[in-house]
Amino acid sequence: MNKLAEEQGIRAAIAHYADGMRTHNVESLRRAFHELAILCGYLGDQLIAGPIGELYIFVSSNPALERRVRFDAAADDSGRHFSHGSGVNEGQAY
Repeated sequence: MNKLAEEQGIRAAIAHYADGMRTHNVESLRRAFHELAILCGYLGDQLIAGPIGELYIFVSSNPALERRVRFDAAADDSGRHFSHGSGVNEGQAY
């Protein structure tokens, strides 16, 4: 896979994750993760770890919050920076 295709795949996965968390759309989240992915992180102050299905259960069991999501990536080899988010500078390179 060439570098551009890899980058596009990463950006697509981040977009699915951001959209899924913002809207609580489990199908969007499923497109972001491998079916055998392991979730590890914090939910509030609680450290959680387990199969990615646990995230899907949480998302489907809780209402979406009104908030903006933003992800930033470091500069690529060309020196460009890429920001992606749902509702904030969506897909904007600078």
